Amino acid sequence: MIRKELYRICITKDFVFFFASGRHYFEILEICNYCKITAFMITSNGAKIYNLDKKLIFTSNIDKDVIANLLRYIDLDTDIIMHMYCNEKWYIHKKNIEKYYYNYRSSSQYQVSDFYFFKMDNVSKIFFTSNYFSKLFLLKEKIIDLFKSDLDWVFSSKTCLEIMSKKVSKGNALTFLMKYLNSSLTDCIAFGNAMNDMDMLKIVGKACIMVNSDLELKKQLPYAEIVLSNDNDGVARYLEVFLKKSVLS
Repeated sequence: MIRKELYRICITKDFVFFFASGRHYFEILEICNYCKITAFMITSNGAKIYNLDKKLIFTSNIDKDVIANLLRYIDLDTDIIMHMYCNEKWYIHKKNIEKYYYNYRSSSQYQVSDFYFFKMDNVSKIFFTSNYFSKLFLLKEKIIDLFKSDLDWVFSSKTCLEIMSKKVSKGNALTFLMKYLNSSLTDCIAFGNAMNDMDMLKIVGKACIMVNSDLELKKQLPYAEIVLSNDNDGVARYLEVFLKKSVLS
């Protein structure tokens, strides 16, 4: 987490913060509140964007007909769980998520729902989780073969396959915000550690990736600067050095 005193210094130097994540709005809001940071929020990999007043300024949802066709994959394999971000809620199609997926989070926040009777309005992201990467990979091949003109996909981890509208990515969202602020992408410093960060890292002025990042991300971005992991305050330590250099220059 960014240390509070460092954040205050950054604000006085006209830094603007963006949180870009595949997570839901309420999860990013929790992080902002915990850090006492006012920031733009790019959520669901860019399907929704919120301004500094927490107002939704951009959204791109998955087409209802596409979602209806995706339902055929709900019960395809008992080792795969289907999740859905709809409006301000996180829905899941199976109970006892911990039995099927060890890396679950915010378990008190999701709601179990029967997707067969689900209203498909305002779905920003669908994702499939499993402990078996090979099964998720095969599922991805089937879905993209059928919906490649409508959907985009990314593995945010080996246990999570994320499906979004074709218009959605963190890079597209950051481009939107730079136009919104009348600023340039070359003025941005971005930090990431997963494949859903790649298109964002490719377009900014300075790309930084954590030492424990996905190996494929490191391969695709050989020019990115390697920084410490989140567990070791990688972002904060980089910004401290960056600020000292700015003062000296």
